Amino acid sequence: MPEPGTSEIESALYDSRFKGNFDPSFNQNLSGLGKHARNPLLPQGEIGKLGGILERKKRILILPGMLAPGGQLKTYLAKFSDLFSAPVLAENISNLVGGIFNSHTELLLGTVPEKYWQQYYPELVLTFGRHIISKRLRKFLMLSPECEFWHISSDMELQVNPYHPKGKVIHSDTAAFFSAFPCSGRKVTAGNYMDLWRNLHEKSSRLTEKIITEGEFGNLSAMQAVLSLLPPDSILHLGNSGTVRYAQMFPSHPGIRYYANRGTSGIDGCLSSASGAAMVSDGLHVAVLGDLSFVYDSNGMWNRNFPANLRIIVLNDDGGGLFRIILGPSKMPFFEEFSVANHPVSIKNLSVAYGLAHRDVESREDLLKRLPDLFSDESGPAVLEIRTGKCKNSAIFKSLFLNLQEKYHAEQKMEDHQGI
Repeated sequence: MPEPGTSEIESALYDSRFKGNFDPSFNQNLSGLGKHARNPLLPQGEIGKLGGILERKKRILILPGMLAPGGQLKTYLAKFSDLFSAPVLAENISNLVGGIFNSHTELLLGTVPEKYWQQYYPELVLTFGRHIISKRLRKFLMLSPECEFWHISSDMELQVNPYHPKGKVIHSDTAAFFSAFPCSGRKVTAGNYMDLWRNLHEKSSRLTEKIITEGEFGNLSAMQAVLSLLPPDSILHLGNSGTVRYAQMFPSHPGIRYYANRGTSGIDGCLSSASGAAMVSDGLHVAVLGDLSFVYDSNGMWNRNFPANLRIIVLNDDGGGLFRIILGPSKMPFFEEFSVANHPVSIKNLSVAYGLAHRDVESREDLLKRLPDLFSDESGPAVLEIRTGKCKNSAIFKSLFLNLQEKYHAEQKMEDHQGI
């Protein structure tokens, strides 16, 4: 029996109906499930029914959305993935990092031309968590034929699968769901589906690093430098619009905790959120924002107790450069004035006005020299402005996928010729 004072949810974990189906060490903090959390565990009959369906599926794909770091979920998910040979495509904001987790989903699907996507189509997609970022992933899911969709959520008011209108919603705590299918000694074989995604992840990461490192300086290479030099155990806050998307082009780093204001994906409050988080944490917080996000929320620096452990990095491409990548807005007659929205604001003057030190760089070499000092304990709160307004950011971004597909195709032809 659970000890007196245990919550209703925790008590259910010890209920005799569920003995043998859950690891006794499962003690995930359930206090943040929200007011709509009413059904954290699955009935025994439902577990058996779902388990039977899972064992019949040969190509199961797991897609976590945005999640808070920590908890037991990672452990149970790894066991489930191994049992059912199910690849996990986890963007960095899912905070799931490790050997089984394939990060930078947008890049993976951008490496393979759409006409070859069919070899990666799943039979069953398991989703949980909040938002995903990759638009290619959403398109990939829409095009997947004869695929079932299960969304796992403890919110009883959620009745529609957010990934597919005909999908199923399974009302369960996520960690409890993935721990409900213990290994019976029979591992489900799924051909090479797991290896297929793992090999794509390895090639995509290797080719991308080479292309960006050897290419022109711009927002992408700036983000690559920041992520590569970010100290372990840092807390990274990614601004919306272009910044959070640039970060998806690179593997997630173990030890880094990723946060982003997704929701409606607006640029409002990105700096204020990072500032507030840094005030209640002793770790190093790094906010990477675009220039419009920084200027729009500059009042986030208006604080007499501004946290000394916050560093702000501004990717200044002179406006909303992301819109130069998107086909629709870039063709509109008012594009430059209202979408890109060039502005006359000096990042330096704005930073100094709020009492923060300011530094700026315009090249990869200068950036690599500046970052270690910025991240040091002696730095204190500061703004590092990376000036990329003169760079061909949209052309660099678009050419990345073209180069990736070209190099990937060349490697595939060579492997086929060698019989690998």
